[in-house]
Amino acid sequence: MSTGGRTAYYNSNHTEISFVGGPERLTFKADYIHGKVAVSGVNYKITVPRGGMLLHHGGHYVLDSLTGEWKQVSGPDDFYSGDIAGLFEALTP
Repeated sequence: MSTGGRTAYYNSNHTEISFVGGPERLTFKADYIHGKVAVSGVNYKITVPRGGMLLHHGGHYVLDSLTGEWKQVSGPDDFYSGDIAGLFEALTP
């Protein structure tokens, strides 16, 4: 299956259960004077055809590059929140 550079997810015991997910669009902004880097957008998502989004990793993040501390984290992010039940449910026959 051609995935167009995206990752294929499948159930190894039921290979008919499969879908793809991968990187999306991001915006990077660097403020070199104040030492901050901002990342905005959807950086990864997994969707099922006619089933919607299973996993979303995105939002707005601001990193203080001098201290390594995240100054702002906002938006839906299933990776960081641990909300991956939909992904496992979709892979279950």
